Amino acid sequence: MQFKRGIDPKESLQIGKLWKSYRVAFIHVSIRDLSIPDNRTGSERRITPNPQTVSRIRLAGQDVHRMLQMMGEKETFWNFIFELFPEQSQDIKNNNLSLAFFLALDKEREPYHPSIEGNAFLSLRKCMGKDFLYEGKIYSVPETAKL
Repeated sequence: MQFKRGIDPKESLQIGKLWKSYRVAFIHVSIRDLSIPDNRTGSERRITPNPQTVSRIRLAGQDVHRMLQMMGEKETFWNFIFELFPEQSQDIKNNNLSLAFFLALDKEREPYHPSIEGNAFLSLRKCMGKDFLYEGKIYSVPETAKL
């Protein structure tokens, strides 16, 4: 890395982090009941909604900032999920329902990123160890985060 005169080294590190970060459009969270069979064919999966989905929500604005900030902290992350879905929180705690978490990337600014193989969404596991940019703020999710 080259340092230039008159530029703070920490600022130049942030520029590198900004360049490598994924640009987030929104976050999609859904609660699914896996005991319900999903008998849709491959062509039906694109058209019809998933019968296993009990509840879903799309986060934008301040909720995305909160979620990205909490992704490295197990307790606060799950407390936020329970706040979003208060009716299903007890079933989630008892492992009767499962969480489906997808972070959608900004298609205009990030048409193809080699590390996600052209996919426009990242699952919760694929978010570990990456940096994200949302509305000008950079968030880092540690690789050691256990969610």
